[in-house]
Amino acid sequence: GTEGANIHPSVALALERHTVRTGRPLDLVFKGYRPYVEQYSAYMPEVETVLVDGDIREIVLCGEALSHCVLHTAGDMRKSLAKRGHSVVIDILDRCSSIIPGF
Repeated sequence: GTEGANIHPSVALALERHTVRTGRPLDLVFKGYRPYVEQYSAYMPEVETVLVDGDIREIVLCGEALSHCVLHTAGDMRKSLAKRGHSVVIDILDRCSSIIPGF
């Protein structure tokens, strides 16, 4: 809920422009709202329902730590959707996340 946890204004503007251009709303998923629980992954049952039941063709996964949150969310998503028979391709963009040695 702090200013530092907000979506950066330039990213928020790009999301708004995308919504206006496509005429489709975005579903934003936030994590870290369960006290005393370490939540590396943003993949939850609510997200899985949207992906499996909806007509989703592309997912853009953004995060600061490729070594933790992005890694675990992408992994959980891939495992869960692959179990349901969905073809899953994940492209990781280079130099878009912080680099932590060893990951």
